Amino acid sequence: MLQLPVVERTLGLVLREQAKKYPKKKLLVFEGQSFSYKEAEALTASLATGFRRAGICKGDRVAIQMANCPEMVWVLFALGWIGAIAIPINTAAKADLLKYYIEQSRASCVVVDRNLALVMQEATASLDLRNFIIHDESIEDSAITIDVGGGHSATSLDSLFDPPESSDSGDEPKFSDLQLIMYTSGTTGRSKGVMCTHAQELTGGLFMAEQMGYNEDDVLYTCLPLFHVNALRVTIYAALWAGATVAMSRRFSASRFWAEIRAYGATQFNALGAIANIILRQPPSDMDRNHKVRLCNIVPALPATVATEFEQRFNVAVTSMYGSTEFCCPVFAPPGTPREKGATCGRVVEPFEMRVVDENDFEVPVGQVGEWVIRAREPWFVFQGYFEMERETQAVWRNGWFHSGDRGYRDEEGFFYFVDRAKDCVRRRGENISSFEVEMLINEHPAVLEVAVVPMASELSEDEVLAFVVLREGMICEYRELIEFCRERMADFMVPRYLRILDQLPKTPSEKIEKYKLRQIAENDPNRLWDRAREDM
Repeated sequence: MLQLPVVERTLGLVLREQAKKYPKKKLLVFEGQSFSYKEAEALTASLATGFRRAGICKGDRVAIQMANCPEMVWVLFALGWIGAIAIPINTAAKADLLKYYIEQSRASCVVVDRNLALVMQEATASLDLRNFIIHDESIEDSAITIDVGGGHSATSLDSLFDPPESSDSGDEPKFSDLQLIMYTSGTTGRSKGVMCTHAQELTGGLFMAEQMGYNEDDVLYTCLPLFHVNALRVTIYAALWAGATVAMSRRFSASRFWAEIRAYGATQFNALGAIANIILRQPPSDMDRNHKVRLCNIVPALPATVATEFEQRFNVAVTSMYGSTEFCCPVFAPPGTPREKGATCGRVVEPFEMRVVDENDFEVPVGQVGEWVIRAREPWFVFQGYFEMERETQAVWRNGWFHSGDRGYRDEEGFFYFVDRAKDCVRRRGENISSFEVEMLINEHPAVLEVAVVPMASELSEDEVLAFVVLREGMICEYRELIEFCRERMADFMVPRYLRILDQLPKTPSEKIEKYKLRQIAENDPNRLWDRAREDM
């Protein structure tokens, strides 16, 4: 496995080193296409040249709204190559939320899939974008003309793959330079842009490769989106360090999952807990063990009985971990973790430290639930704050520790167990959803006086979105009307599954909404919740 000191961990350098060592080895396979390490380097260098000629320089921020495909990998690699900062955006984002991402990050350029271009155009019409680049898999060398406001027209991504320059021009990115701004859900406010350096991103991949014992014979499968850190750090960058191959799917499909695994010859995959539960619910088949997978990493950790069932049915070793966009993976449960430990995230790995503390930051006894706080003993292993959100950055760093907002406990042997999120967010199908943002959008309905959003436990191990709504006096609004209103303004995964209209929301004397009481209302009388799944919406 490639080894480089922290000060040499840049995306371009790691790619170049591995292209020398594994020139003909496959780095990426996708829907019948394959790209060797050398080809990946050449495509990256070519697009980097095109970006430079388009005026994109080191330090420029470039928003990317693309579905999984090889071109998105080359875009991310090429921006890292020249030292520009990539801002991957969820493909479901639209309207005001999409505008917020572009405006708050101060992106000067966007790269967007053709089918999302008009949504991007509408969201950014009032913004001053220097470059509007469209990726269209159905064309080659075509100049696309589309009015994107401000007198700008769009450029075809394909047209930017220029012959690479004979030598790199401009300043080479450093390990300490930002590589990504990744938006993560807000707690009591808007989503925050996590500033991630080259060193942090590449170190996250190296940790995963070392902990899982990857080697050049491994094929790492992912169906998770590249606009999340899981697919990037845990699969793409991990494979890069190990000289392994990435088998990438466009999206998760329960019916195609094992067929793709077999077709690619995958030896490992990463999955969300909800995905694992969906896979388990598929009818048993004689083909369940007909694959080459030896390891799978599932987050959050499955209950012991479910993990055992998964291992026995599919003949794979199940691992887990705890991580975040801000802190990579400080806790890991490697292969061989005793199954009697139950749904553990694992133990802390170097160079991280983690404690369980009370509301005053004092460490609580073993077995007691508290907030998880984290720090690293070495520099450049963690995020560099939230982009242009100094107050929010200071709020999570207190007494020398990063406050994760997650709650759990540790046992006497140092194994950590996740319990719940103290943060005001909902995790649904792998997406962290800001309650604040859902509430803000629902509040735009003229009949709504106020709204509170809380998580509702899902049968798939994560959460569903539950919204309690108070209507304006004398106003009427049907549940179906509210759902249609939400669908017009939100990403699909944000649209509430459950709704309930109340006369008033429970509040403290200082007028703060008591969301724990709303959760109790839902738990005590779930049959009174309106369920759009039950109503076939």
